[in-house]
Amino acid sequence: MQDDEKAYLPSKDLNKKVANRPEAEELLAPLGEVEKKKLLLKVDWIMVPLLGVAVMLGSVDKVSLATAAVMGFREDTHLVGQQYSLTSSAIYFGAIAAIIPSLMLMQRLPPHIYISANVTIWGIITLCLPAFIFAGLGLIVSMCLFNGIFAVAAWNYKGQGVDRWQLLFLIVGAATLGWSFLLWGFLPANPTKARWLSLRQRVVATRRMQDNHTGIENKTFKRDQFIEAFLDPKTWFYFFINISLNVPNGGLVGFNSIVVKSLGFTTQTTLLLGIPTGLVSWLSSFFWGWVATKTGKRHLSAMGSCILPLIGTVLLYKLERNSVALLYLYLCYMYWGPYIVMMGSMYANTGGYTKKLTVYAMSYIGYCVGNIIGPQTFLTKQAPLYVGGVVAMLVCYSAALVLMGLFWLYLRHLNAKKATEYERLKTQLESEDQLLSDWQDLTDIKNPRFVYAL
Repeated sequence: MQDDEKAYLPSKDLNKKVANRPEAEELLAPLGEVEKKKLLLKVDWIMVPLLGVAVMLGSVDKVSLATAAVMGFREDTHLVGQQYSLTSSAIYFGAIAAIIPSLMLMQRLPPHIYISANVTIWGIITLCLPAFIFAGLGLIVSMCLFNGIFAVAAWNYKGQGVDRWQLLFLIVGAATLGWSFLLWGFLPANPTKARWLSLRQRVVATRRMQDNHTGIENKTFKRDQFIEAFLDPKTWFYFFINISLNVPNGGLVGFNSIVVKSLGFTTQTTLLLGIPTGLVSWLSSFFWGWVATKTGKRHLSAMGSCILPLIGTVLLYKLERNSVALLYLYLCYMYWGPYIVMMGSMYANTGGYTKKLTVYAMSYIGYCVGNIIGPQTFLTKQAPLYVGGVVAMLVCYSAALVLMGLFWLYLRHLNAKKATEYERLKTQLESEDQLLSDWQDLTDIKNPRFVYAL
């Protein structure tokens, strides 16, 4: 990038800086459909793999614990009774302890540095995990498909000196650390700093952020936005929905391999049968994410995506546990769809940078609480059926459905109030520069133009 380009990159006073360039008219020209599709495709092809694989690797290390459980981990570490369940929950205690420091760092550091550093550090810690306290990993991390592949590779290891479950963590850690180098090289701080976009594309990408009125990052901590986040009922909907969706997640992640092996499969077959769980989770998230985007009905899509895992849980509870029960278990893994859709809802329905970070923090705490509770519902004395765990999943999926329905009705109510307020202020708002208004870092409540995504 040339120095003269840096001087005119879009920012809060985007119009003024770009307008000073000789080619300003070309840079600020309306975006055509062909150019729009080309830009979105370019961004998707780079950003989605970068972030998607990072998220996957951040999940694999936690899923690996369940895989390690059938590879000798429990025996080698002498875990008895509920100690394994506590081990499954331990990482999330660390994650909750780190949420406030993480929130402060997210507010002050460029996103690409924060994300890349996290991936680097948790890769190093995962490499050290065979000789490390497991809860420590939660201080850094805030799907299962590759975990199964890594596990099979580790199981076929014939060397000496390192147990197979230890090798599994070494493989996952090395892959995570390697991916962090790509993040350092290609992940931009924001659209204005994407080196792989032309100046015109950077201008357009930045201007498009005004469409949802959520603005761009703001490094100033705003106490009023922080307080508003806690007083906003939407925050608590996201919090309790996340708990409801992640109690099943915590149980499934910690005990999937143990439950599958109890159906009569060998250890190697159990590892292979763990691969489809990740595939089901990812296909579910992609499909329901597509449905939500295509229909524009995020919360109805999330509710629909909850039905199949609920059916799978009912079948697991009512019918005999045999090899066919594996299909019911796979249905349960479709829980990732509603979680992804609701996370998208959280970002779309929250304005103001400090408020967005605060709502995310609360949602993440809900995620951690659910994952702490989940393994505790799988009681050792109830093995191999784990009736308590299955009942907890039933209750939580049902609760999530009810909460999502109530949330959808609440958002409709808020949009009706927003429409009334906009009509009252219509003359004043139409005379204002909407673009400049969008850079004022207003919250969704204080921005009269904000419309909640249903």
